[in-house]
Amino acid sequence: MLAVAVLLSAGCGQAAGVPSDAGSAPRLELGRDSDALVRRDGAMDALLDAPADTSDGGSGTPRGDFVVRDRLVDVATAVPGFEGETFRLWTREVVRADLDAAGHVFTEAEVVLTVHGATVGGDGLFDAAGGSVLEAFAARGFSAWTFDLTGYGRSTKPGPMDDPCNLAAAEQRAYGFDCAPSYGFVLTSSDSERADLGAVVDFVRRTRGVARVGLLSESLGGSRVVHFASTHPEDVGRVVFFGTGGSGVLSSEGPTGAVPREGASVSGTTEAELRRALAGPDCREGAVEPAVVDAAVAQMLTPETVGLAWGPGVLRAPTVDLWGAARGNLERMRAPALVVGGECDPLAFPATVDALYRALGAAEKVRVRLEGAGHVVMLETGLPAFVDVASEWLREGSLEGRTEGDVRVDPAGGRRWR
Repeated sequence: MLAVAVLLSAGCGQAAGVPSDAGSAPRLELGRDSDALVRRDGAMDALLDAPADTSDGGSGTPRGDFVVRDRLVDVATAVPGFEGETFRLWTREVVRADLDAAGHVFTEAEVVLTVHGATVGGDGLFDAAGGSVLEAFAARGFSAWTFDLTGYGRSTKPGPMDDPCNLAAAEQRAYGFDCAPSYGFVLTSSDSERADLGAVVDFVRRTRGVARVGLLSESLGGSRVVHFASTHPEDVGRVVFFGTGGSGVLSSEGPTGAVPREGASVSGTTEAELRRALAGPDCREGAVEPAVVDAAVAQMLTPETVGLAWGPGVLRAPTVDLWGAARGNLERMRAPALVVGGECDPLAFPATVDALYRALGAAEKVRVRLEGAGHVVMLETGLPAFVDVASEWLREGSLEGRTEGDVRVDPAGGRRWR
C-alpha cells in the first residue's frame, strides 16, 4: 500500500493526495472552532496538557546503562490551515548513565538527532527494545535524540486525522468506509515539517549548549534533512543519510500549485503491512531478529488510539505535500555527508542512492554500501556496522581519515574501499 511505500522509500516525489489546479487555494477559516480540530483523546490528554518541558529533563528515567528523558516541545505550527496554532512535538534523548552522572559536556560532534521517514515516528524506529539506535549511539558517548513530527506517534495529531472519511477512497474501501471527506486537503507540507524539525533542532541546541546538531535520517527523512539543511546550514553539523534515493529527493524547490492542495489528509497502515515492511531483506539469512521486530511494532502501535478502531486496526500518519529537496537544494548543501544505502534495499536501490551522493554539493562526502542490509537497517542485525560508520563520521568528519570516496561494509563491519 501507499503508506508503506512512502515509509520505506524516498522514491516518492509526493505523498498521497490528488493535486488541485494551480492558483488560489481554499483556506480554512478556523476561528474559535480551531481547538476542535486538534486531537484531544483521553489517552493523550495528560501528555498534551502537561507544560512543555524546556528544562534539562530532570534526573531522567534509568534504563540499564542509560538515562532516558522524554520531553515535549511547543511549536507555532506551519501546517497549512492551522498556522500559528500551538502543537506539541514529542522528543526523546538517551545518554550513557555514567556520563550523565559526571555532568559530561557534550560537544556538537557528540549530539545527534534522528529524523524518521513516513508512516512511523521515532520511537519504534530508533529506540526499539533490543535494537535501539539511540542506545547504540549513547554507548559510544553521544547525546542521542529522536522525535515525532506533527501527526506521528506522541506528537499532536490535527483533527482531520481522526475522521476515516479523510482517508483516500481506496483505503476507505479497505477499512469498510464509504463517505465524503470532512477535510479534503493534504494535511502537512515540507515547510511545516521544516518548521517542526527546526523547533526540535533549536531545543536540542539549547538543551546541550551546542551551536550545531548532527542529523541522521532514514528514508523519506532524507528529504526533510535536505530541505532544512539547505536553508539553515548554520544549525547543522554533519549529516548521515540512510535509505534515501536521489529519485526521491529530487522534488520541486517549492509548491507546484495550491497549498493546501486537494487530497486525503490521513493514511493508514495495518500491523500486517508493518510486519511485511520490516521483514528484512531476502539476500541474507538472519537479517532480522523477530523479537526486535515484535518490540518495534508494539512501540509503533502503542500511541495509536483512534486508528485501531478502523477496519482491521491501522496506524495513522498524515499525508504530506513534498518539496524543497530539488537539485538546487542538494547542490547548496555544504554539511559533510555520509550517504549510506543497503545493497539489498528493495526501494532505495543502490543506483538511486548513488544519484543522491553525486548531487550533493558538499565537498566532504563518502558513499557507504552496506552489504546484506535492506531498507530499515535500524531494525536489522546489520545495525552495529551501520552505527560504527555513522558514529565515526559524526564525531570525526571522516572514515578512516578519508573525507571522500566509496566503501563497502560487510555485516561484521569489515571495510573495503573502492
